[in-house]
Amino acid sequence: MAEDSSSTPPNSVIILPGVSQDEIEPRRQATSGVQDPDSIKNYLHVRSQKPRNGSFVLSAVFFVLPFVILLSSDDVLDAIPICCLLLLISFVLFSINFLQIMTWGKEMKKARKRIEDTEKIPYPPVAQWPQVAGTLSILGGFIAADYEGILFLIGAGIGLAFFLYYTVLVQRQEKTFDQLIEELI
Repeated sequence: MAEDSSSTPPNSVIILPGVSQDEIEPRRQATSGVQDPDSIKNYLHVRSQKPRNGSFVLSAVFFVLPFVILLSSDDVLDAIPICCLLLLISFVLFSINFLQIMTWGKEMKKARKRIEDTEKIPYPPVAQWPQVAGTLSILGGFIAADYEGILFLIGAGIGLAFFLYYTVLVQRQEKTFDQLIEELI
């Protein structure tokens, strides 16, 4: 048995002169099926630049604060300028964050479209019926409010539930697309 193991030559190892491990890894990724690595890098960069929702929260605080002041104030006329200022600040903060999110969303859409075109990865569609049902529920609540005031709250609650469900569907869609991108990398 000892003679059999010594008679076979050892396996050879190929050594490439002048090529480091850091140079081999990108070559491997480039040949793994990714046609345009720049589109994926752009998508990952845009995705990492998502704006925070801190301004929305601060805007909600500045929106609620005037109503608290008005309800707790003895002299409503003295509190109106402060309340108007707080509502203006709330509107400005909301608008700034809304514009940031809208511009980021447009950039994300461009990056996704570029990946769809170059890598042939489809962006899974989202059903639109929750938005339609939510809008109809809120409109129905407005109409039914003439009969009973509580019906508006019921319609608005059902409508908001549909909009929340739509938001969950969009988040699932984004996670699915992100998983496909991660598999490419």
